[in-house]
Amino acid sequence: MNLENTAERLAGLASLLYAGCGLPAWCFDKEGGLYFTTSAYGKELGMFLEIGGCKEFAMTKGTEHDRPFVMSDALGMVWVGEFVELTEDIGRTLVLMGPAFYSETSLQVIREGNMAYENIVGDNYLQKPPRNYMTGDSLREAKDILIIFTSQCCNAAIEGKMSIKAAKELEAAFIHKIEKSRTVTQLTGLRHQIMQEYISKVHELRLVSEISRPIRLCCDYVNAHFMEPMKLGDIAKEVGYTEYYLTRKFQREMGERLWDYVRNVRLDYAKILLISTECTVQEISERCQFGSRNYFTRMFRAREGASPKEYRERARNLDLPGDGTWVKMNSVKNK
Repeated sequence: MNLENTAERLAGLASLLYAGCGLPAWCFDKEGGLYFTTSAYGKELGMFLEIGGCKEFAMTKGTEHDRPFVMSDALGMVWVGEFVELTEDIGRTLVLMGPAFYSETSLQVIREGNMAYENIVGDNYLQKPPRNYMTGDSLREAKDILIIFTSQCCNAAIEGKMSIKAAKELEAAFIHKIEKSRTVTQLTGLRHQIMQEYISKVHELRLVSEISRPIRLCCDYVNAHFMEPMKLGDIAKEVGYTEYYLTRKFQREMGERLWDYVRNVRLDYAKILLISTECTVQEISERCQFGSRNYFTRMFRAREGASPKEYRERARNLDLPGDGTWVKMNSVKNK
């Protein structure tokens, strides 16, 4: 058998698999040291391979097989492995292909920026840790699995065309929040927030490519003047449309009414003020052009599931960053 030819063919196959469908190849020496990988996320996926128990299983049990074998773990990762003779110097070598995901749906909705994800994946996209990784500390276990899930979501968002810098910054912010959490209940809220935030970011990126220039101008105008009194006529004049045509075109392209968009921009800024300043609810209501505290509170509660005061208290207790993001706890499904 020509061992040198085997190594060359394996390298060619690994390159074709990764170029064609993004499936990485891994090669480990007889001591378990990484010889090479075609994965762009070698460090992160290598960690999953370790803590999921698949590498240990392959090194200890895989030698009993004289043909390819399949492994899976509780994180939803599937690996195919086989021991081969690559060179006389290296000797018997473990070759793995993976991971593929049997719980792929949750990552696919992130790549697509699918805002209807709760109807698709439900509440089962985060699984329990593998038995050989259970520490007896339920909070620590939940944190570790959520950190891994966050990294998976980050990579899926990058595949959905989110910039690497933005995706990694969001990942770091979520890991910080995970480590700061003090109860499993808080982690449950974060789980939904991680999905929601990555999906919404990818969704926004996809919308930009589908929105016409006049509607982008309209959005830019609203974002620049939302703290000022705003009239429909002023916005229509800015983009060169009649009021009637602008409102119809805006709803057709954006999927929401223009004044709903204006209100949501103001609410998003109000959330930032609630977390990052000591302004009273009345002051924030005035700055964001809601007119009265009662109207502001009603609109805020309708969207966030909590009053401005409740939102501020909960967000600060969870040590959320200043982006104002908050998970509506009453939207978490109980199954």
